[in-house]
Amino acid sequence: MNSGIIEDIENYLEEKYGVLIALSYKKSIKAILINGIRTPPEYRNLGIGTKVLTDLCNFADKFNLLVVLSPTKDLGGCSVQRLQSFYKTERKTHSSLLRGWDVSDH
Repeated sequence: MNSGIIEDIENYLEEKYGVLIALSYKKSIKAILINGIRTPPEYRNLGIGTKVLTDLCNFADKFNLLVVLSPTKDLGGCSVQRLQSFYKTERKTHSSLLRGWDVSDH
């Protein structure tokens, strides 16, 4: 996995859903790190974030990678509880989804 592929994934998700997303790859654990997802205010509460995360998990599952996320409000996230709920629900479907190093409420 190289940075070009990560950029391609970012571009695909940004174009498809109209969000800004920042990803990186941690080779030592074969994981895509979600550094941030920003959904424009007019697209919030429409399930766009869930669709982005689901697409990313599907990609990771296909290539046997992990997806690491850390629920936080730092970038204007709607609710840490909603992100944690997504994690708990999707973890049952996507074995690739791994909670980040810090999931405390900010």
